[in-house]
Amino acid sequence: MRKVVCLMVVLMLAVLCFSQEKTDIIKRGWNLGVLPAVAYDSDLGVYYGIIFNPFDYGDGSIYPNYFQSVYLQIAGYSKGSSEHILEYVSYNLIPGIKLFAKAKYDGYKAYPFYGYNGNESIYNHEWEDPDDPSYKTRMFYRIEKKYLRISADLQDTIGESKFQWRAGWAMGYYKIAPVNIEKMNRKLKGDEILPDTATLFEEYYKWGIITDEEKDGGIINNFMAGLIYDSRNKLTNPGNGIFTELNLRWMPSFINKGNYSCLSIGLIHKQYFTLINQRLILAYRLWLNANIMDNQPFFSRQLLTNFTGNEGFGGSATLRGVLMQRIVADDFFLGTIELRSRLLNFQFIKQNWYIGAIIFTDAGRILKPIKIDLDAVPGEYLPLYFKPSDKSIHQTVGGGLKMAMNENFVLSVEFGKPLSSQDGTSGLYLGLNYQF
Repeated sequence: MRKVVCLMVVLMLAVLCFSQEKTDIIKRGWNLGVLPAVAYDSDLGVYYGIIFNPFDYGDGSIYPNYFQSVYLQIAGYSKGSSEHILEYVSYNLIPGIKLFAKAKYDGYKAYPFYGYNGNESIYNHEWEDPDDPSYKTRMFYRIEKKYLRISADLQDTIGESKFQWRAGWAMGYYKIAPVNIEKMNRKLKGDEILPDTATLFEEYYKWGIITDEEKDGGIINNFMAGLIYDSRNKLTNPGNGIFTELNLRWMPSFINKGNYSCLSIGLIHKQYFTLINQRLILAYRLWLNANIMDNQPFFSRQLLTNFTGNEGFGGSATLRGVLMQRIVADDFFLGTIELRSRLLNFQFIKQNWYIGAIIFTDAGRILKPIKIDLDAVPGEYLPLYFKPSDKSIHQTVGGGLKMAMNENFVLSVEFGKPLSSQDGTSGLYLGLNYQF
């Protein structure tokens, strides 16, 4: 990994020396970005779909910022899972107020579930490795999950200052079940056939860690409120400035079945520094997520307190390279440092383009674990499934490439590798935009 990182730094500096400056074409009106989405997962199959992401620059006076954007993702897996997203952002539909609305549907036949509190819940990779003598099933750390999230929020500047308020609502409908092994095996042959054995989710239910009231899912409503300080010089990949947000998420018991309630806080600070004008940027992010009052069903514990609806620590939005949602805890602190280069500027089909590269490290630590009742867990199972409190630093290193059209439509490829095998082996992410 050190050799890879060093090579990326050399390439970044070399291209900085030889690339030429070009004056951007001022964009006006709607500009459409289209991205075919292709990936592969051995259990889910081929990931295929398409992403539409048009931006409205109006008369061009605010370029590279924009007045409106739409994000539409229609995608699925060849073995049946699906992932669809529709987002709308406007800075001018309601004069002076930012409007953000989103609908997202996930239909996963094999969604990750690794228990709670990071390394406190032991990750036994050999249990999902068909070539290992200890193999249980490739689905051991998976559940079947259908999830619909609908949200809307408003944001506005406070007076003439750089402070803003933000408020909104989000509803999540969850339908949870054990992985349907019988249905999956209909499409598998030979050694691919999955053993009919209990998964971690089923074991947690048997031991009472997951209760009858929550095991099948349900509907959760959350109200969000936030205070923001924003001095960035532009919306996407800023070269300088600060973006700090303090968010509160309230799950009131009176509108949630099961008498569930929660109050949580999210403090996120991002800052950007230009090291070489239009060429090299240093960016970092600090993120504290904490639950003040915590009485949640298991299926909403992964929700983080921000307006984007991120879930759990691990994956493309938080700890790149760590297993998706590997760390679900009450209080967690995350830090990220990222060096961003702009290697080559050019114009193609009357659009402004640039190619860039990044190197990064993500790291975080559990500050307060979720309380788990292990009284019903048989004594011989405890050392196989559980450890004492996780006080380790979860860290990853990695890099990536970016190709941007008109500053805001950014194609992204990132690779991250965790420093601990308990966090997984690596992660490759193909998608849009910078992480923050």
